[in-house]
Amino acid sequence: MTLEHSVQETKRARRVRWLGLLVAVTLARGLVYAAITPPWQAPDEPGHFEYVWLIAHSPTLGSIQPDPELDRELIASLYEWRYGELTGYSLSDTMPDSLEKLPAWNAVQRSRPVVAGRFSLSYVWPTLLLLAARFQDITVQLYLVRLSSILINVAIVWLAFRIFARLVPDRPDVAALMTAVIVFLPQHTFINSAAGDGPFAELMATLVLYGWVYVFQRGFSLWALLAIVGGTAAAIWSKTTAGFLVPLNVALIAWWGWRQPRREWRYRRALYALLAALVLVMTVVVWLQSPIGLYVGRAMGSLADDQLLLVDRRGLSVWDALLMTHDSFWAWFGWLTVPIGERWYGALLLLTTVAGAGWLVGRHSVAGVPRWGPVLMASAFGSAYLIFVWVAILNGSS
Repeated sequence: MTLEHSVQETKRARRVRWLGLLVAVTLARGLVYAAITPPWQAPDEPGHFEYVWLIAHSPTLGSIQPDPELDRELIASLYEWRYGELTGYSLSDTMPDSLEKLPAWNAVQRSRPVVAGRFSLSYVWPTLLLLAARFQDITVQLYLVRLSSILINVAIVWLAFRIFARLVPDRPDVAALMTAVIVFLPQHTFINSAAGDGPFAELMATLVLYGWVYVFQRGFSLWALLAIVGGTAAAIWSKTTAGFLVPLNVALIAWWGWRQPRREWRYRRALYALLAALVLVMTVVVWLQSPIGLYVGRAMGSLADDQLLLVDRRGLSVWDALLMTHDSFWAWFGWLTVPIGERWYGALLLLTTVAGAGWLVGRHSVAGVPRWGPVLMASAFGSAYLIFVWVAILNGSS
């Protein structure tokens, strides 16, 4: 065995150990969060669970309608687990017999995808797990759906580590540290340990980023193209905020083509244009035809009619939305409304700003990260952040 081969084997073993540790920590944290968070306390969890339950109990997707039996079980569970006390959305003293009879302002009533006709591709995976226990107690079924989110989060961490390991192939410890930031984010663990449509959309978006890292390192391949196009389509079909992948893909295709040697443009210009058009057309078609895309289209129409560009009907300005997004990104556990102190948020905002500036303008990279790496990641993060705030304003205007 040569010295170079021995070094490579050592690095591979270190990557395996780091990855195993990160996956184990992710699984353990997810199980703890899922266990200590009372049922129905995550954002929109009753509505997401309702749709998954209905798919598991319906013979075809076309026959999915609200179920009176589920309504009664879900309402009884909401009362049992003190939903009104913990969320601030008070319940009436008399228990209603259907979800439609809850107050119109109640979050459970306002966030029912099945009523709005917003099917999400992310409901397919938890349905597969729920089929084996669909006749158990409703709380048991909820925890099983939460487990499906935890397993997706494990896959997200695994794929994130693969991305960072590609960026810094000679520093598995740095790749592990970069992945650990994702693993230990409180809000990320909380959301990805609950019933929802976010984890699967995030997994697909991470797959798209992995495809782009591969493209920038080795060029286009069939598998990379499938990861980018398929991941984009699946993510958009799962959650509204994944719409940032559309402009991101188009911009990255243009940037990648621009980085190619000019002599190759003579032979490959048509291919670059074709790939850009393919990604753009496919993602836009999926976006426009999906239930989520139609919903956002209606919200945009409402926004245009009311000219709510800077402040929505709730009185929430763009800057308020940005600050709220920052705070909830770090630690603000959904409907439990348990934020940390304002000074902590201020310190986190300062550190985030400094870290972002150092990440973008730093000229030296001890870890040997390729120059296109930070730009690619920053583009993805920035576009996702801005579109998240934009969608928040749309939701407030609709």
